[in-house]
Amino acid sequence: MCIPPFLEKAEQVRPYFRRLKDLRDELAATLGLALPVVSMGMSHDFEVAIEEGATEVRVGTALFEGAAASEQGRNRWGNGGSIKSAAASAGG
Repeated sequence: MCIPPFLEKAEQVRPYFRRLKDLRDELAATLGLALPVVSMGMSHDFEVAIEEGATEVRVGTALFEGAAASEQGRNRWGNGGSIKSAAASAGG
């Protein structure tokens, strides 16, 4: 997994993603193993990560930030609270 420094422009993190992919390729060749997962990229830079070979990205902010500010302060679970309160109301 690669979490580069937060930089204003997503394009600026490309070298970090490229380096992780190169390291994965080198390790796979050295060990003779398939290493199919390359986890890198978050909500603000996932497009660049995918271009550099990410197979998994983390986009929680993009998904949940808007949910907290939706319709009159109610989130997507309809309880006006957090994910934690949504789990509690579901019995979790």
